[in-house]
Amino acid sequence: FMDEVQNVYTALQLELFHGGWDYHVLDREFLKRAEISGSSLKIRDEEFSVLVLPPLVAMEEESVRRIGAFLDAGGKVLSIGELPAALQGEKRIARFPLRKHPPFMDQLNYTRALETPPPLKEDLQPLLQKLQAIHPPEVRIAGDTTAGLHWSHRRSDDVDMYWVVNDSDRERSAVWTFPGKGRFERWDAESGKRTPWCNAGLLGMNPWEAFYIVRSDGPADTCPEHP
Repeated sequence: FMDEVQNVYTALQLELFHGGWDYHVLDREFLKRAEISGSSLKIRDEEFSVLVLPPLVAMEEESVRRIGAFLDAGGKVLSIGELPAALQGEKRIARFPLRKHPPFMDQLNYTRALETPPPLKEDLQPLLQKLQAIHPPEVRIAGDTTAGLHWSHRRSDDVDMYWVVNDSDRERSAVWTFPGKGRFERWDAESGKRTPWCNAGLLGMNPWEAFYIVRSDGPADTCPEHP
């Protein structure tokens, strides 16, 4: 069962990452300390509207109570595979079945990116589709393929910083759309150069290139229309 948990736990993180979701891992202590703000779990200055549970057979009573309070407040809980007995009767948890899968974490090859095996990825799809309907990723990428294009978001004061990465060995060109309005700039992390950039615009990236797209308050530059 521990192999199954590790399989799904790792696969969930991989697929959330590839799908463009910004997530955090909570243990029982973080769950205990989290505040319930509206229908979200608040941890310091970050809020989460969805809790995803991997296969579980045991959970502390305090964690069960916190999940119940989160559901009472309108929070969403998704679960794949087995649930502990204390949550078995909780009908507000969206549950998704899971087949048995052989371990894949014992075949790591550090010269290739780790990929979720197709059968396990297939089992995760219904959960990810539900998550997409509840909370779609905040950044949209449109192009021939988005594989290998990644981002992460951090906010400081009134500035949103998106670290965007082309994790592939070829040039990439895609339309990136970031949330919010204001002034957008491309910041080169190596040289410090800042260049105005139009949101929902075509973003060209060299192989293995990474830089920041930064949104700040203020008037936006005049941008051409994009499809």
